[in-house]
Amino acid sequence: MEPIYIIIWALLISTANMGYKVCKGILDGRNLPSFFMKEEGKAFVRITIWTLGGCAVLLLLWASMNLKGYLILIHIALAFGVASVTDIFVNRILLLYSGAAVTSVLTLYLWSIV
Repeated sequence: MEPIYIIIWALLISTANMGYKVCKGILDGRNLPSFFMKEEGKAFVRITIWTLGGCAVLLLLWASMNLKGYLILIHIALAFGVASVTDIFVNRILLLYSGAAVTSVLTLYLWSIV
């Protein structure tokens, strides 16, 4: 269960990072499809970020019930390392389109195996 927990956090961090870059205008039209430059695209990214926030709360709640306190911090720290590798090897557009959905499904899976 703990490797899944780390993978979910890494995916969440990577997707949220890309969403933040789109909302702040750090990623421009050279890096993204034109959809994300329009207001509808930014609204999609904001919904994605809200979904990821909900997943983060659920993950912390799950961890508080199933892991020791110090392990939660260690796993999240490991997830930041995995997320930095994920940012290099996973397509940004793929993360923006499917990152929140995959994170939500994996979070629900984690809750279902409790």
